[in-house]
Amino acid sequence: MSEISSQSPLYARRTHIYLRSVRGRFRRLKWGVVVLAYGVYFLLPWLRWEREVGADQAVLFYLFDLSVAQVREPIFVRLSDGRIQNSYEIKVNNKTNRTLTLRFRAEGLPPGAELDFGRFNEIDMYPEQRLRLAAKVRLLPNAFDGQSHSFELFAERQNRPDLAPVTHPGVFFVPQR
Repeated sequence: MSEISSQSPLYARRTHIYLRSVRGRFRRLKWGVVVLAYGVYFLLPWLRWEREVGADQAVLFYLFDLSVAQVREPIFVRLSDGRIQNSYEIKVNNKTNRTLTLRFRAEGLPPGAELDFGRFNEIDMYPEQRLRLAAKVRLLPNAFDGQSHSFELFAERQNRPDLAPVTHPGVFFVPQR
């Protein structure tokens, strides 16, 4: 027992930590940027701008988003009439406090393609609502080129025609013969 006490201690003495104030050019710059950013974030939406059509806010934040993902299992289906069908999952998120009526359309698809949402033409999205929609694109291709064809999916707000439609890119796959 005496051998252990004669050796150096097992624990070091605690060193004290003293707080210091930090001053300088970069510290003032940092706080200036923070104050400016908070000012923009909290005060800008309250600024008004008189418009003939649309909201009276000077800066509009569109709180509505859309995503399109191709269902990859299987990547395509060949229908009995020879057409090719690709399936998509569309996620729509209404983060506003208003009901939105949406209608969908696609641009950039090859001629003769049809966009099918099943039994509805337009949807009503309530405030804070999220939806997952299943859509199918069918096409009788002239050439089975094995290529991907890009298109844009548009979600147009029917009850707010003053707002631009929200778009998202998509891809239609045509297999090789």
